Amino acid sequence: MELVKVCELTIYTAADVFVNGMPIDKAIIEEAQRCKLAGGTVLKAAGGFASKKRGFGRAKSAIFSSEANLPIIIKIVDTRECIDKFLPYLDEIGEKHFLVTLHEVEVLKTKYIRQHLEELRKMYEEA
Repeated sequence: MELVKVCELTIYTAADVFVNGMPIDKAIIEEAQRCKLAGGTVLKAAGGFASKKRGFGRAKSAIFSSEANLPIIIKIVDTRECIDKFLPYLDEIGEKHFLVTLHEVEVLKTKYIRQHLEELRKMYEEA
């Protein structure tokens, strides 16, 4: 068993935040894919709070309405070097409402990753 240290980027935002007319989660994921980051996940929450109310008490209506201001969490995992190349994009759209955290995590280097490591390296070299 082998553990590898990588960086986890977490972005906390909301469903009512847009970047160039696109929901922020879609914009960030598209840019992460364009940058060939290893992987990302978007989690849409039922409620939460921050300096502004984020959908708290409106979760039921959110099922029938796209107007609810519900929280969104975007998680992206890759090497610190690759994440650092992505950060200028977040800085560029930084006037939007979101909070970014970074921390080092350990991931299990699975059999799949070991088998496809060379393929993944080629993909990154072509970028």
